[in-house]
Amino acid sequence: MNESRVDRRLHRGNWCNQPGGIGYKPYASPYPGIDAFVWAKPPGESDGISESDYQKDPDDPAKQYDSMCDPDSMNSEPHSTATGAMDNAPHAGRWFSAGFKVLLDNAYPSLDTATGKPE
Repeated sequence: MNESRVDRRLHRGNWCNQPGGIGYKPYASPYPGIDAFVWAKPPGESDGISESDYQKDPDDPAKQYDSMCDPDSMNSEPHSTATGAMDNAPHAGRWFSAGFKVLLDNAYPSLDTATGKPE
């Protein structure tokens, strides 16, 4: 059953640098009542730094470490579950090449599917 799951996060509360896949390509009016599919955040942009002993971001020294971005940390809600975050992630907003590759490799539908109304 797990092989057919689209959402492969270990817990639905996990949000930081998840090794998922990019979803439907942006498309206007896919269904009645739905204005558009959009990518709200640019694919490949890091959600946050994965290392607790991080170097400060020179452009934004106020950026902080969040344990939800650490692959060695645990999510505490509702019970202890691994964060599932990818390792070696840079500060939030920075380009995360390895993360982008994972998004492309796990795209659903696959990237060779034409843009347009999903079937």
